Amino acid sequence: MLDGKIYAGVSEGYLIAYDLAEKRCDVIASSRRKQKLSPFDDRKPFRVPMLIADSARKRIVFVIDEHLWQLTPADGRFTQLLNIVAVDQGRSGPKLTSESIIRTSPLRSDRVLISDMTRSIEIDLSRDQAKLLHSPDHGVFPMTSSQLVVDGFLWSGSPFARLSLDKHEHTTFPPPDNGPENFYPHIGLELLANGKQILAADSRTIWRLELETRSPPR
Repeated sequence: MLDGKIYAGVSEGYLIAYDLAEKRCDVIASSRRKQKLSPFDDRKPFRVPMLIADSARKRIVFVIDEHLWQLTPADGRFTQLLNIVAVDQGRSGPKLTSESIIRTSPLRSDRVLISDMTRSIEIDLSRDQAKLLHSPDHGVFPMTSSQLVVDGFLWSGSPFARLSLDKHEHTTFPPPDNGPENFYPHIGLELLANGKQILAADSRTIWRLELETRSPPR
């Protein structure tokens, strides 16, 4: 949502904006529209797996095909920001595109995570840059659920684990209640208390977890 309008990517190749005050829906892009009013009109149906309202820069940022795009509602202009496939320099494939993205994180401190089942990319909207966090070239780390980056670690909700981004080694954690059932906080992972706590939620419970702080070795 941006400036009183809800923006959405709709199945079968539509990008729309709904004006809450006027109760009016406008088609911004449509694969079925013959008139070329956007870069996505009159082409094969597209998918919009990531769409973020970047209120700090008065724009909508989204992924279609292999690219990150922006729409500035003030002038209706579309701009291609970067190629997300080019961000991944590894040998393994297929690469991350709009067809393979299955998870998008909320916008946190100008950053958003996009991922498929085995690779993750962090996009910095303050610089319009992106970096690869993990890919199959570094081993397998499941990323089908909630994700969070904290102090050089990528956290995942299914399974509940974290991956060191420098060594690409991961640790799977036991359930917080030490019960027999596995804990999969697939509903959400959020940072609290200036990075000192994590709020983790599965379909039954919500936990506030304290992050351990260790003194440097002497």
